[in-house]
Amino acid sequence: MLTPRFDIKLGDLIVTFPLLMFLLGMAVFFTVEYEVKTSGAPATFTMLFVFVLVVRNNSLLLALTGIPFERALFYHKLLSYATIVLTVVHAYAYYAAPDEHVQTADEDMDFKLLTGYVALVAMVVLCLLSVNKIRRRFFEFFLRTHWILFIVAVVFASLHGAPYILVGVILWFVDMLYRLAIRTRKYSKGSLKPTKVSTGIVARDQVSVDALPGDITLIQFPRVRKDTGDAFEYEAG
Repeated sequence: MLTPRFDIKLGDLIVTFPLLMFLLGMAVFFTVEYEVKTSGAPATFTMLFVFVLVVRNNSLLLALTGIPFERALFYHKLLSYATIVLTVVHAYAYYAAPDEHVQTADEDMDFKLLTGYVALVAMVVLCLLSVNKIRRRFFEFFLRTHWILFIVAVVFASLHGAPYILVGVILWFVDMLYRLAIRTRKYSKGSLKPTKVSTGIVARDQVSVDALPGDITLIQFPRVRKDTGDAFEYEAG
């Protein structure tokens, strides 16, 4: 029942969820040991991969794991929720630890608290706006706030003491530049005017297909309707 409703695979039960439970166990362990700073490491780890998993041209990820981009989005959301939970544990570690275990000067503590709270609130609002019903009904609003809150979360999390997340952000940023600069020029050469052959691919100058007989071809038409954020997919085998 879990598979069709929550899109959970057998590999998730064997690998993904045990890994997340391990990270949660680490955060709890460091909290019990009053290691406030170290308790934030699991949240940094998951937040890094939140950005890695939205790299659309990540052929390396596909080659190593066999995970296509559509499936990577599931893990992007899952790790986002995990990051929030781990961040809450990290925050609790600060309040649970005696003063002598908090190794931060008083003048820096207010800054750490402010940046941590802002990053956490930004992530929570991001996840709330990503709920299917909200995202589909207010997609344009979701899209714009996603960018703003994403920048806020990255900046304040880095200032808080998690600069390693920038590794994932840089990979995502390079991928975005590639899509905007290179692929846009390629696709802008297409035309909707019919060619000599009246049937076949619309805007054929934009599309090239390299497939063997029996392969499944996936064609996506993003943003077909403005009131839905899901891609319209057509599969032919």
